[in-house]
Amino acid sequence: MRVIWLLWMCLALGCRGGAEPASQNLRPVQLDHKRHGHCVEPLGDGLLLFGGFGKATGGRGTNETFWLGPGDAHWQQRSNMNQGRAFASSLVFNGSVYAVGGGIERYDADEDRWVTVLAPGSLPRTHFAAAASGSTLFVLGGFPVQSHLLIVDLEAGTVEQAEAPPGYGPGDHFHFLAVVDGRLHVVGGLTGDDPDSKKPLEEHGNHWVREGEGWQPRAEAPAFVYAKFAVEAVYDDTLYLFGDFGAFAYDASRDAWSERGDLPRMVCMPGAVLCEEGLWVVGGLAVEVPRARLLMRYDFDRDVWIDESREPVR
Repeated sequence: MRVIWLLWMCLALGCRGGAEPASQNLRPVQLDHKRHGHCVEPLGDGLLLFGGFGKATGGRGTNETFWLGPGDAHWQQRSNMNQGRAFASSLVFNGSVYAVGGGIERYDADEDRWVTVLAPGSLPRTHFAAAASGSTLFVLGGFPVQSHLLIVDLEAGTVEQAEAPPGYGPGDHFHFLAVVDGRLHVVGGLTGDDPDSKKPLEEHGNHWVREGEGWQPRAEAPAFVYAKFAVEAVYDDTLYLFGDFGAFAYDASRDAWSERGDLPRMVCMPGAVLCEEGLWVVGGLAVEVPRARLLMRYDFDRDVWIDESREPVR
């Protein structure tokens, strides 16, 4: 069955340029509560989950943070972020987890606290795409609207503007942004300044790669793709997209797309993370069973999804 979305980027894997998976001794478990629009990242021998819409967020993104260690049966609460976030993004750099949206915060695991790296208001808050290569973070689209590709130096804490892909306009959002084989790729997206817009960005092609300071076209995705209803991952120099549009993998060495196995459940805005056993989807708003606590795993070698969800919470 084809699904309705998974990211945000927290796509969530949206900030990964082929990140290393979490410890092979770590197996994700279901959340004890409903949550969607959050991020999940590997940290040391465990997982850090943060942001999204939780138990009682008043319509705004939460700043809650949770930790899962090896062998743990439940997620444990940790210190809150300084700023609430939902439909935002995240990355791992130099062994630290960064929360991206509005500004940037870094989680100090030793002190169990979040440290501001980039002040609030420096970046879009929501609906944007992000991808990282080393200490360089790329941000495109989202709200509040901005007209350029933003390039963040995580070490210096600076933001520069660069040329956006052809056809990009203020208010465009929900692109896929990923570093594949050392190059920045932009795929799909929606156009318009309405967060609920479903108008595709197709007029100028739907796949671009950044070469130097300019952009070159690449093989177009086989379908109209956008991140609102999808999950994204970069694994073994291949970009994977799973969503209501189907399931596809992009091989940069051949500049070619191929089909992959569809998600087993319709789901909205889960967290996703690479672990040793594959790509895991943790949480999200289940469409068919609204209160379900989703847990699904994709096996890259077998090209199959395994639904490991248990009974829903009430």
